[in-house]
Amino acid sequence: MRDTIKSIQKMSRISTNSRQILLARLLLRTIQVCDTSDSTNDNQDMLFRSLRCAISALSAGSEKIKMTVAPNSKRNPIRTYLKQPSTNFSFRLLCESRIDHIQFSKDMNSRFNGIGSIDNSSNPIILEAINIFNIEVDGIIVALNSDKKETSGEKYNLLKSKKLWQSEKQDFKYKNGIAVIDKINADTYGKFNFWRDWYQGFLDGEPLDWNLQREVALISDAYWDKGPEFIAGIIAEIRKKYDQKPATLPSLEDQLKSVSAKAKSTISQNVALNRDALAVSIAGLNEQLAAFQKKRKGIEPS
Repeated sequence: MRDTIKSIQKMSRISTNSRQILLARLLLRTIQVCDTSDSTNDNQDMLFRSLRCAISALSAGSEKIKMTVAPNSKRNPIRTYLKQPSTNFSFRLLCESRIDHIQFSKDMNSRFNGIGSIDNSSNPIILEAINIFNIEVDGIIVALNSDKKETSGEKYNLLKSKKLWQSEKQDFKYKNGIAVIDKINADTYGKFNFWRDWYQGFLDGEPLDWNLQREVALISDAYWDKGPEFIAGIIAEIRKKYDQKPATLPSLEDQLKSVSAKAKSTISQNVALNRDALAVSIAGLNEQLAAFQKKRKGIEPS
């Protein structure tokens, strides 16, 4: 808990973009808190809001999406949080009664309205997720204290694409996070296909195209309010632009492979005929040039 309190206090020294990245990554590591065992509309809505908040924090980087508030360590419980006013959603990391809590809430003004208030002593995944958060905060602080001004910016950019978990031995965590999305995706007949691919990209350390992510994050609030099914259709149209590969001309070798033997023979004969005709034309041209030169020298009569 002491490390987490220190991390929250250090957050006030970090830029807004960096705080958004750090908290969004913690959100994604703890996404299994959105229990989908009964696939109720409430759980689906909570997951939907969580994913929207995370993609906005990780990719938008725009003044249009203000979400993070610097922590106030003098208050109890000590906390830091990522919130999205347009959805009334907040993700919180709190330290209270010597216990760290992760909380997902659909009422960002309420202290404990929501799901997922979990203490780290009873959930090893949450414990490790918060430990990684503490390590990542320290990494940003070290970069800020460096003599090289560009270091913090480089650290920030690298952190965005870094694998969510630090070890390949943590496969059980991969399954916990992705299983939540898989369950709702199956129950909603593919409404969460994009989110499944998007989440997997961060697990693998290979995020989807950042321009694609930014376009999704900046979809109008009016469209987001229509729900996952409507948004799935809009995202599918956006993805088409990024899935299309530029047309390439076949190589000469490939073109020749598609030519029949008879056609090749005809081409060869035409080339030979054209070559002979060209040779005759060149010979005639040479004769005319020689005659012209002799005429100029007065060798032949006018």
